[in-house]
Amino acid sequence: MVESIVSLAEKLHIKVIAEGVENNEEIKILQTCGCTEIQGYYFSKPLSADKFFEWYYTR
Repeated sequence: MVESIVSLAEKLHIKVIAEGVENNEEIKILQTCGCTEIQGYYFSKPLSADKFFEWYYTR
């Protein structure tokens, strides 16, 4: 299903962002399907703008 969605979006020139990714296995599956934009708890919990910049600049 994910592979089909990513493929269709590519053909329609639509960017796909996978949300809610929680572990490395999910990232590998998404990357295998061609998804390049990924977000979720694996990277960070939701942050306020101030906390985001603090998180961003420490990386």
